[in-house]
Amino acid sequence: MPRDPGIDRYAGAYNHRKMRGGSKWSMHAYGCAIDFYAEPNGLRTRCPQALFCGTDYKDFLDIMEAHEWLPAIRLWGADAMHFQRARI
Repeated sequence: MPRDPGIDRYAGAYNHRKMRGGSKWSMHAYGCAIDFYAEPNGLRTRCPQALFCGTDYKDFLDIMEAHEWLPAIRLWGADAMHFQRARI
């Protein structure tokens, strides 16, 4: 893990809004999503550019997934900052 992995950099949770560019409610509006370290793991940043795609973060993603926080980067290949406790 890098010296400053950034996983403590909270980037948002509850937000009463629709999904970007859509008409359905965001998982954040239901209170079942959280974002971490937004800048290098942005909404449209795909692997391998997203920081959380690096091998140093595999354990972090595995731990989050083991606790049922599904990593968006593994669900749809972008938005690496996003983790959610529900599937749409």
